[in-house]
Amino acid sequence: MYVDGVKGLPSDWININKADYKVAFPKWGGILQFMPATHPDSIKGPNCGAMLFDEIGIIPKDSFLFAISRARHPDAINKQIICVGTPEGTASADAPKGWHYEVLVVGPQSKECSVYYGKTEENLQKNGGFLRNDYIDMLRSIYPEQMLASYLEGKFVPLASGRVVNLFDRTRHLKSGLKYRPGVPLWIGMDFNVIPMAATVSQYDGRVVRYLKSYEMRYFQDSVSPLDGLCQAIQKDFPQYATVFPDATGNNRDYRSTLTGFSIIRQYFGADSIRSPGKNPPVLRRIMTTNKMLEQNAIEIDKDNCHHIIKSFEGLTYVEGTQDIDKKSGFDHIFDAATYKLDYNFGKTRPETAKVVAWL
Repeated sequence: MYVDGVKGLPSDWININKADYKVAFPKWGGILQFMPATHPDSIKGPNCGAMLFDEIGIIPKDSFLFAISRARHPDAINKQIICVGTPEGTASADAPKGWHYEVLVVGPQSKECSVYYGKTEENLQKNGGFLRNDYIDMLRSIYPEQMLASYLEGKFVPLASGRVVNLFDRTRHLKSGLKYRPGVPLWIGMDFNVIPMAATVSQYDGRVVRYLKSYEMRYFQDSVSPLDGLCQAIQKDFPQYATVFPDATGNNRDYRSTLTGFSIIRQYFGADSIRSPGKNPPVLRRIMTTNKMLEQNAIEIDKDNCHHIIKSFEGLTYVEGTQDIDKKSGFDHIFDAATYKLDYNFGKTRPETAKVVAWL
């Protein structure tokens, strides 16, 4: 709970209760209550004078609807709901630009709303802000146009609807006869599961990541662990030195083995072969990086040896009305194996972005 900003007040003005996530102001008889808005049920119950949502773009619609019924304290002079965040709403069939747009901007309730837009450009140092002047150029180099419209200009665009890898195009990105090129770094991406074990093999020449082959292995000999079987299959096809970008959970013990996944990988590809952060990178960041590289034609995929990647890029979708990937299809495993390496080498952290502030 972020209460450092009020600790400088006189002690009889404030009472902080971290256990209940409350800050009381005895002098005025008011209470500031913190609640997890991603869980709508947590909002049921209290009568509030005003409610504020931070990062409204990732909050469920039900949370907002419950808030309308709770901002009703009889002693409140100005009952209101304040929403702040980047307009990165998830889309659904009845709300193509996200529920936030339908409710706050064009829906019947919008008549009772005041919406204020702020652009990232206004926060550059040359304009009196705190962001360095080349910040926008950096964002343009890594994010797709649709995302830039939301993050830089505060426009309502559906960032999570339909296909996850929505900029993949067979005519632009599929190639025939991609072969191993001596002297060009060989990259292997791996996702750890019991079934399937997924991997992708690619090369990067300084301009384009070329996917040469993908693997989804479901059956192994009884004497071989799944990861051993996967490593053996890759080494048979690509005996050259390779850098491996695995699932960060590989530091755990492998199924059917006394060794960790990373230890098994090092036995096959070398002691210095692994590049992995302490934990897996955010899915949204990997999606952004992948789509941006596809937009820039910086990804090529062998159409004959990468069927798993093609199926994943074409078939992986969002759960309707959310920013969550629909994992029922099973396409997420090969997506992970294909994108860990992209994030490690090209991904950037989520930027400070344009905000939309709405008062209801």
